[in-house]
Amino acid sequence: MSTAILNALSGLDEVIDRLEQNMARREKETKSVASKKSGQPDLFSVPHPSQPRTGGTVVTLDSAVLARKLDVAISRVEELLKEG
Repeated sequence: MSTAILNALSGLDEVIDRLEQNMARREKETKSVASKKSGQPDLFSVPHPSQPRTGGTVVTLDSAVLARKLDVAISRVEELLKEG
């Protein structure tokens, strides 16, 4: 397997880790909002923006398109790993 592909897979792994961390943080924030609605104050929550932002730009994603892209990427990585 080429060095470029190995570097790309390493980068992909790092991005997936960041995605998982952000998702966990978002789930925690969502639970915090739910507890506020139930009347239980969350003393440790941090205020967050109402919309996700990246570099000042509002991000909107089509979940079906993203899912297809991830499926294709997973298939390609599996094929590369099988080939060695």
